[in-house]
Parts: sequence; C-alpha cells; structure tokens
Amino acid sequence: MTKRHLVFYDTTLRDGAQTPGVEFSAGDKRVITAALSEAGMDYIEGGFPAEGNTTDLNFFADPSVAGPSRLVTFGMTMHKDKGANDPNFASVVHAPNADTVCLVAKSWDKHVHAALGMDDLDDYLDIIRRSTQAAAPHKETHIDLEHFFDGMRHNPQFAMAALQAAAQSGARWITLCDTNGGALPGTIHKTVSAILKTRPELAGRLGIHTHNDRGLATANNLAALEAGYDLVQGTVNGLGERCGNANLL
Repeated sequence: MTKRHLVFYDTTLRDGAQTPGVEFSAGDKRVITAALSEAGMDYIEGGFPAEGNTTDLNFFADPSVAGPSRLVTFGMTMHKDKGANDPNFASVVHAPNADTVCLVAKSWDKHVHAALGMDDLDDYLDIIRRSTQAAAPHKETHIDLEHFFDGMRHNPQFAMAALQAAAQSGARWITLCDTNGGALPGTIHKTVSAILKTRPELAGRLGIHTHNDRGLATANNLAALEAGYDLVQGTVNGLGERCGNANLL
C-alpha cells in the first residue's frame, strides 16, 4: 500500500475568530500558533493583515510567531480597479514573518456579477491569474475557490475555468470550498474524483475546505481525502462562522 502524506491546514485564527463570542488578541494568536505548531500543523493561517486590522498587523509583525509550521496570511484577489496597487492585497502579500499567502477567489459566476459588479467572466479569470502571479514571487501562494460546489452546480464551465486559472498561474495549492456548508459527502466525492480524473496533473495540489451547516463538514473532508485530495482545512473544535467548520482536532 502506498503511503500518502496528508497536509493539515488550520484556519482557527481566521475562521474560528468568526464564531459568535470568540475574539482573539494578538497575544492569544501567538499562544495558539505555538500550540498548533507543536501539534504538527503543516500550515497555520494567522489572519488578514489589511489596513485597519490592528490585531492581525501586530500579530504578523512579531518575529516570535515564526516556527516549524508555515505561517499563512489570508486575503482576497486584487481589486478589479486597483490591480497590484490594491493596498490590502499588497499588505497581505508583503506581510512579515509569513512565508505563505492564501488568496480567496470567486468560482461561482453569481458572485462575480453580483458581489464584484463584473459583467465579463473572462475579466475576472484574468484577476485570478494576475493575483497569483503577483503573489508567487513573494510567498508560496494558495488559492481558495469559495463557493466552488455552488459554482459547479450553476456554471461548471466557469468554476473549472477558475480552477484552471489558479493552477496555470503558479498556485501551489488550490482548495475547493463548500462555503455554504450544504454539500453532501457523495457530491463532494463525485465532484472531486471527476476533477482528478480529468486533470491528473493536479494531483498533489488540491485541497478541501468545508463548513458545517448540515453537520457534515468532517464527513465531507474525509470524502475528498478518500477521493485523492491531499490538503485538508479546518479548525480546532470546529470553530467558525454560522455552524462552524470541519474539526481538525
């Protein structure tokens, strides 16, 4: 039997912070980071060091947060009108003491049109490409494709085009997100298996991120891993917005 190395990516310090009643100070984040690193997490997402987010800016500015686990900054693809001059994008990409960045990208055409006000889907695919290419020289770059499984239901051609744009632009890991938490394990397994079958060159580059609105986040993560994915995201005790995220510990 061939052994696989599963990659564990903890999002407690960002997703967990969205739990009602949970708030982390920069000091809290330092303590939790040390504990997660000791527990053997491969990646620890520290937060969103954007303008005005004093807690996360202070956290990443502290050199003591660096450790054996890879520390990740989280942000979004560059603003459609600002490009690489987007100050929040630049802050995330150039944050100190982190060697990895995770950029969230749209993969459901509805959000490109409604949330970003963009008519041309090809223009947004170009934003994914340019964002990845701009970040990659500075940090190992991950792309989280939010609402991916909704996108696959409504416009699979665009969802797959977003995946391809990230892959061809140099993203090390591309994580498919069940952001609404509504997918079933069978759907997850079928969808992710089909992607690996049609795009075998992506083996070793795909991850899964699930929310727990149906109480199936951990089951959905396991379904993706069973189908051949290698990176799994989640939080301590399943903390997260709404009903929480997949439980890693």
